[in-house]
Amino acid sequence: MIVNMRRLNLKSLHIILNARGNYVNRTVILCGAGPSLKQSLPLIDPHKVMVVCVDAALPALTKAGIRPHWVMTLDAKRMVAWFWQGTDTSKLKLLAPIFAHPETLKMWKGKILFFATLGIGQDLGFPNIAPNYNVGSTFLNLLFYLNFKHIIMTGIDFSWKDSYYAVGKDIYPQQEESFPIDLPDGTQVMSNSIMVLYAESLDKQLREFKTMNKLNIINTSCPFLKQTPMRDFKEVYNEIVGGV
Repeated sequence: MIVNMRRLNLKSLHIILNARGNYVNRTVILCGAGPSLKQSLPLIDPHKVMVVCVDAALPALTKAGIRPHWVMTLDAKRMVAWFWQGTDTSKLKLLAPIFAHPETLKMWKGKILFFATLGIGQDLGFPNIAPNYNVGSTFLNLLFYLNFKHIIMTGIDFSWKDSYYAVGKDIYPQQEESFPIDLPDGTQVMSNSIMVLYAESLDKQLREFKTMNKLNIINTSCPFLKQTPMRDFKEVYNEIVGGV
């Protein structure tokens, strides 16, 4: 953490958090690394809509020619740096916890905006982002706080049909045993205990958002979320962003 203090840009992160009013009428697409991202990326025009992503989704976005507005990482492991190895990050912004591995951050050439989580770093004045098991759900807490008009989730599947959840190479090998989940339409998807836990946690998170009389989050990737049923990405994109 002390090593990371040398690269702090605390003021910049507070500028983002304090500019909630700038996002009220804007739509953002939150990209996870799930298999649905493969179908969504060709439809996204980054000139029309703000795009953000989790660290694992960065290689897929870069390959598609999309430069995300923000990238978030949450893991303290050094291996996370693989996600931006070989990618020009000089014009990108990384949102990272204060305890992120310094060797990982050395490979990031753009601006790094640190935040506190789990109480670590909050006493030093860092704005706190409540964690929620995985990067996508944690990112959702930030986007919800920033008061976006619409938050469209893609690549946050917690399930798969033809391949494991990650788009491209995965640095976290599948260790949990997979099992089928029956969907209301009679089809099945595969998942595992970790992914189901993530989905249940996200459902709880969305339920809490509902109690605030606001649920502006649209699910286009996870077929078994209860709080926000899955919709077709192309349909949602045409309806909200337009142009496909």
